[in-house]
Amino acid sequence: MTYYDAWIKAPDASGEEAIAWFPPARREAFFHIRDAIRAGRLRGEQVDQLTWRATLNRAELEVLMDEIYGPAGAYEARHDGGMQHLADKMRTLRAFIAALPADQEIVLMADEF
Repeated sequence: MTYYDAWIKAPDASGEEAIAWFPPARREAFFHIRDAIRAGRLRGEQVDQLTWRATLNRAELEVLMDEIYGPAGAYEARHDGGMQHLADKMRTLRAFIAALPADQEIVLMADEF
């Protein structure tokens, strides 16, 4: 069985490097990121047979999140109640992204394994 992951790596508010994982729909996130790199919509490259890496700033990442998951609040609304943990994971990820400095370089990874 093939698994897909998408995650970002950036210094947090304290300056320590932090990793934030995308919530489920990682398959969709993986293919969206891979295809955007291939098409030149994201600055990035294939770093090995199963991994893609892109660099972007906060505004670009927020647009990408909306492309994959819909506007802020949409994914969360679909999962509130029955799948509350997914809604909470998305809120945590969006809060992490919103706290990043606007001009900071963010590393976006998409893995297939």
